[in-house]
Amino acid sequence: MISSWYKTFKQILHFMEQKENFVAIIILLLGHEVISQDCNQVDRNFICESVEFKTGDVLDTTSINKLAIKSIIFENSNLNILPRNVFSKFPNLQQLYINNSGLNQIMFDAFSNLTVLEELYLEQNSLTTLENNTFFGLESLKLLQLSENEIETVEGDAFLGLIDLRLLLLDRNKLNTLDPRTFTFVPNLKSLNLLGNSFEVISSEMFSKLNNSLLNLNLAFNKITKIDLSIFPSSLQVLDLASNEIVTVTSWPSMKNVFYLNLQGNHIRVVVTITEIFSIFQPFNSGAPIQSIHLAENLIELNLENNYLAELKGDFFNGMSKLRVLKLQSNSITDIIPGSFTHVSALEQLYLSNNSLTQVKQTDFTGLSKLSQLHLAKNKIKNLSASCFKDLESLLVLDLSENELVRLKDTHFSGLIKVNHLHLQNNHIYEIRPRTFRALRALFRLDLSHNRLPDLGKDSFMFLPLVTELNLEYNNLSQITDGDFNGLSSVISLNLANNRIIHLSEQTFVGTKKLKNLILRNNELPSLADVPFKTLSSLTKLDISENHLTSLGQGIFSNTYGTNLTKSSSGLANLNLSNNLLTSIQEIDFLGLSNLIELHMQSNRIQRMDKGSFTSLQSLKHLDLSNNLITTIKTETIAGLTSLTNLYLQSNGISNVSSDAFQNLGSLVMLDLSNNSIAKLSESAFSGCTKLVGLDLSTNLIDDLQPKLFQNLPQLTLLHLQNNFLSNITNGCFEGLSSLQLLNLTDNAIEEISDFKGLSSLNSLYLRKNRIHKLSPTSFRDLEELVLLGLSSNDIKSLDESIFYNLTNLADIDLSHNHLTELEESTFATQKNLVFLDLHSNQLTCIDPCEIITYSHHYTINFKFHGNLWNCTLLREMARDSTDDFYVNVRCDRKASKTKAMRDFSTDTIVSSSSNQNANFRPFKPDKDVHNGNNFSDSTVFSQLLRDFEEAHQRRYSDLVRLFNNFKQEIVILNAIIIVIIFVILFLICVRHVK
Repeated sequence: MISSWYKTFKQILHFMEQKENFVAIIILLLGHEVISQDCNQVDRNFICESVEFKTGDVLDTTSINKLAIKSIIFENSNLNILPRNVFSKFPNLQQLYINNSGLNQIMFDAFSNLTVLEELYLEQNSLTTLENNTFFGLESLKLLQLSENEIETVEGDAFLGLIDLRLLLLDRNKLNTLDPRTFTFVPNLKSLNLLGNSFEVISSEMFSKLNNSLLNLNLAFNKITKIDLSIFPSSLQVLDLASNEIVTVTSWPSMKNVFYLNLQGNHIRVVVTITEIFSIFQPFNSGAPIQSIHLAENLIELNLENNYLAELKGDFFNGMSKLRVLKLQSNSITDIIPGSFTHVSALEQLYLSNNSLTQVKQTDFTGLSKLSQLHLAKNKIKNLSASCFKDLESLLVLDLSENELVRLKDTHFSGLIKVNHLHLQNNHIYEIRPRTFRALRALFRLDLSHNRLPDLGKDSFMFLPLVTELNLEYNNLSQITDGDFNGLSSVISLNLANNRIIHLSEQTFVGTKKLKNLILRNNELPSLADVPFKTLSSLTKLDISENHLTSLGQGIFSNTYGTNLTKSSSGLANLNLSNNLLTSIQEIDFLGLSNLIELHMQSNRIQRMDKGSFTSLQSLKHLDLSNNLITTIKTETIAGLTSLTNLYLQSNGISNVSSDAFQNLGSLVMLDLSNNSIAKLSESAFSGCTKLVGLDLSTNLIDDLQPKLFQNLPQLTLLHLQNNFLSNITNGCFEGLSSLQLLNLTDNAIEEISDFKGLSSLNSLYLRKNRIHKLSPTSFRDLEELVLLGLSSNDIKSLDESIFYNLTNLADIDLSHNHLTELEESTFATQKNLVFLDLHSNQLTCIDPCEIITYSHHYTINFKFHGNLWNCTLLREMARDSTDDFYVNVRCDRKASKTKAMRDFSTDTIVSSSSNQNANFRPFKPDKDVHNGNNFSDSTVFSQLLRDFEEAHQRRYSDLVRLFNNFKQEIVILNAIIIVIIFVILFLICVRHVK
């Protein structure tokens, strides 16, 4: 850049020696455009932002080696036009990205000299016409991306010269026809995407020039009503015609190379079969026999999903001898005509779900000996004929779910010797005959959930030695009798949830020695004594939540596993007792569970916990006692839980926490005491919790924090104190929390805040809904890592200009619902990463958003303006576009903003981030969680906040844009200084000449 100006300066000095030329010098200088001042080199990539081209412009720079540049990327630009020869100085360019840049015209020879360019991306622009010779000279181009423009016309010679083009993307445009010459000059085109246009008719000439090259054609999401498959290139391998309006397929030609044909989401009612091809291929040959026609002989997958097919004719699939996958789901098929699948003997997957079949007949699937998956879900099947699946000797998955089956007999599944998944859920089954499943010797997953079984019947599962998972939830089971699970010697998971079981005998689970996961949730068991633990020696997970348990039964686990904690006691790792009627926990309740890892006891009625209640749970890591009636936490209550990492005590009535309650919980990582009645906490309340990462004290009655309350929590990252009665946090209570990243003080009574010293890692600070009326210039001075600051709903009337000076990482500032009457733009002078600024519901009258944006590294900022007293017309208009849920996304022309008085807010200096020049603003609604900050789920919010902000406003090549050289602004200033110096010299020459 500097060398470029040096050469210009040398030229001027030469002209200056000839006094009569000084006027010409001024004209030369004023007409000299340096487009490259907005471009920077990153490795071998050339990245340009906020560029505008005019006729005659040439992209140029002397500060880089143009021959080394392999890629050029335009970002946040408003190009409108690509002039002739604009890239002529970059002869070795291989990739060119001009996406979302408002481009609407490409001039002839715009790509001249780009003979080695291989990839050209022009998506998301405003192109309407591709004129003849538009891409002439791009002889090495292999990929042309023109998606998401407004292209209506492609002239016949538009692609002239693209002899090596392999991939052409014209999807999501407005094309309804193509000139027959369009593809004449792309003889090597392999893949063509025309998805999402407006084609209604595909002419026979449209693809005639691609008969030997095209492999992949996508015409999905158009408006095609009728299709003649004979018009497509014989070389085609993949044809996608999904989501059109096709009613009839009028011809099945010789498509020897097609292996995937997608016709889903159309209105197809009729597919012409081989016996009807006579009138199509031999219309004038009366009486002559039909020649042998091989229809789609290499077709592997045919998708006719979501159409209006009502029946399958006997020779429907004639000629498709290699078909492996056939998708016919979501049609109107009511019956399968015998012989429908005779010609597809190689079929492996058949999808007939969501049709109107009422029965499965013995002849329906004759000949499908290689079928591995049969999907018949969501029909109206009431009857299964005897041996209806007998020919499916290779079947592995059979799905009969969501039908109207009532009874199951042993003859229904004969011949299915390899089936390993059987889905029978969501039927009306109320009876299983003995030995129903005797033929299914290979079955390992059986789903009978959501039926009407009142009982199981002895020996129903006798011949299922390999079943590992049995699902019986949501039936009408009230009792399980002895022998019901005979034969299930391999079962690992048994789901009996959501039934009416009131009793389990000691012999209920005899024979299920490998059972690890037993789910008894939402039944009517009154006691744990009804669970036969003696026969469940391998159990690792027991869910008995939502029953009627009032007590655990003294020593229920020790009586089962032995007081010496035998090998059997090591199994149970997860015990769920939540949502029962338990009122107390006794010392011996959990004896025998020394290896329990998770214990869920939330939503009971627990009031009392005896001393040493959890002492035997030496391996416990997760304990949930939330939503009970506990009022006091004592040291001896939870003593011995040395491995505990997560303790949940929220939503009790806790008012008293002893000074050393948690002192022995050295492994504790997360502690939730929210929604209780705690008013005071002693300085030693959390002593010993040195590994604590998250602490939630929200929604209590705390009005004061002891100065040293958190001093022994070096790893604390999340601290929630919202919805308390804190009025004073000026005593240094947060000092020492060097790892803290989120601090939530929302909805307290804070009037004054001191410096937040020691919070060197804090990146999210919520101070909303307090009584803060003034902030000192040093309030946030030490919070250099802060990303999000919430100050809404306070009484702030003014802000010192230096209040955010050290907060260079701030991305989100919420100042809404205060009493601000004025706000200096320079308040945000150091906020280079600002993305969200909420100013709504104040008393502001005028502010310059463009000046704020000039301070930021970003080219757009999301504002909320509504609810103020704006006296500027444009701000009043913007205020109408912002709401409590939506931001206004504002982008400013930086060049204009530096040279104009911004108080006028002229529309040429504020434009939308959209490429549409007629739209001034684009509402933006962020993820609700970004401003939540109310519970532990926010840990994922604050840790990725900057990344989320960046991704919301950067496109796919943003990783390169972030690498821009930092000296760009300095170069612009240097250019300006040089211009001033030149004009001064010229002025002095003029004065001398006049004298």
